[in-house]
Amino acid sequence: MNIKIIFIVLSSIILTGCLGNKAIVTIDYFPPQTKTIVLLEPDIELSEHTVGGMLVPKAEWTKLAEENLNKAIQSKMNSIRGNITNINENDSLDDKGIQLMKTIAAMGNTVLIHNYVANASLPTKKDNPVWSMGEETAYLKQKYNADYGLFFYVRDQFTSDARKATKLLAALVGIQMAAAVQQAYAGIVDLETGQLVWFNHLLKTSGDTRTQKGANEMIFELMKDMPS
Repeated sequence: MNIKIIFIVLSSIILTGCLGNKAIVTIDYFPPQTKTIVLLEPDIELSEHTVGGMLVPKAEWTKLAEENLNKAIQSKMNSIRGNITNINENDSLDDKGIQLMKTIAAMGNTVLIHNYVANASLPTKKDNPVWSMGEETAYLKQKYNADYGLFFYVRDQFTSDARKATKLLAALVGIQMAAAVQQAYAGIVDLETGQLVWFNHLLKTSGDTRTQKGANEMIFELMKDMPS
């Protein structure tokens, strides 16, 4: 399922109480022998919610949020056990690495829907809560000399002035228009086995990652149950 479609579904039920808010945790702490946790490049995009309901990506907002979120993530990561490394911008992935990154993202999307959306769970996962990509992730382990991979997905939406005015008029006649939402998830993959060892999500109608304060608040809430 396309990630945009997923979050349209999630946004439509945000006020219904159908979305859970408990992290998936299979390890409580990182073993003492852990060498490195690699921060895989976060997938971040900020957009404006237009009067017609379209989401228009905003490059300037996105760049600002990337800077703020990376600072917030680094601050959080400095408090945990083990060495932290970032992917060098000049260290481009080959086709296999790119495909692995796409597979990690796809697993995150599937976990999000299965665990947090009512009536959307996978029958095959009923008695098998373990999520794994298999040992192909060892490729990333060797490339970055890392034990775990940490990944993020962030989408932050903001209502345009024209849409705000239209929502006000619509409310006067009893019509409710969808709100802009802040959507994010994060996960940690054991690069030796490919197993997802931690996953959490966030979905709300407030927050602003264009400010450092807003980025700090998102990362604090998203990573509060992360192993340390």
